[in-house]
Amino acid sequence: MHKKGILINVDPEEELDVINAIARELGLEAKINLRLAGFPLKHITSPAITTSSEWSKFGIPVQRAKEVIQKVLRFEYLIPNGLMVHLGSQITDIGAYHLVLEELIKLAADADKIGFDVKELNLGGGCGISYLDKAEWNAIKRKISDTSDTTWANELIGYNCNNEWISEELYCSFTPDTFIQKLFNGTYTANRTFKERLEELGLPKIVVEPGRSLVGNAQVTLVRVCHVGTTPSGQNLVHVDAGVNHHSQNIVVPEQLHRMEIANRIDSEANFETFIAGNLCYTGDLLCRIKNTLNGKPKRGDYITIYDTGAYSDFFASNTNSFPRPAKVMVTKTGKDRQVVKRESPFGVFHRDVDWKKLK
Repeated sequence: MHKKGILINVDPEEELDVINAIARELGLEAKINLRLAGFPLKHITSPAITTSSEWSKFGIPVQRAKEVIQKVLRFEYLIPNGLMVHLGSQITDIGAYHLVLEELIKLAADADKIGFDVKELNLGGGCGISYLDKAEWNAIKRKISDTSDTTWANELIGYNCNNEWISEELYCSFTPDTFIQKLFNGTYTANRTFKERLEELGLPKIVVEPGRSLVGNAQVTLVRVCHVGTTPSGQNLVHVDAGVNHHSQNIVVPEQLHRMEIANRIDSEANFETFIAGNLCYTGDLLCRIKNTLNGKPKRGDYITIYDTGAYSDFFASNTNSFPRPAKVMVTKTGKDRQVVKRESPFGVFHRDVDWKKLK
């Protein structure tokens, strides 16, 4: 398998036996990385998308890494290649990468001594992006913490009982361009950088997975206003023709907030704070559980632009309540447009259903 360029990240540990057995049956060898988790990382992003901490459903416990590294060497059809960690999504703290890289460097040095040749250290993902600028984001967090008029049903979302922010940050101080520089130029010890320490190891390949930072700001979503009103409690509420069946990040991370503005009133400087809801048949169908600030009060038929939706916004797109899924259009640098995903038709929603007459 490895001769065909296939590399397997092993997770969980039991996969070692499974992969070795399959490789034996095929008469091939499998090149593997060990995926590790269980690092002391707190509040580096939303708990729902943290994939490397002590509470993670992924990874071999890093506390057992040395034992598992030795175990790998006993398998005849496995070729050790490296160590792998996936921190999570929307990681905005470079210190989290440094903590994990430091541990991987130590493990790699020990592994090399016993014959597990570490050719690769994979830090996984995922580099965060800025959905809001720093001042905007800090102001929103203060409002959530200090008032009861910012979140749906006055929920204290994103904070724990100690008033610590424990979800993802929507401002990132680095970009994909500066991420690598910050990663390798960080201080490993008092007089060495991470780059210098890696050189001492023989410079294993370093792999990172930029994640949403590659495409997050490459897409906007246009939704049409259906009607504007208030909740029974008096909060502004705008219903649009897209819900969590199309714009689904908030199913996983309720605190996810995107900049929005009325597309056909782009020059308006007015402010209108409101919740944005879809048309599904349950109250949780909210595009965000935090109020959005629009550039004015919209009216039926207006279009609202949702920014930075290139990653995950339609991650779980579905046909809830039998709504069809929308189209996607790519606009080139020269202004030409190309449809890349067709709009789903009502027939497309039901085409998998079996004719009930055939069930008799």
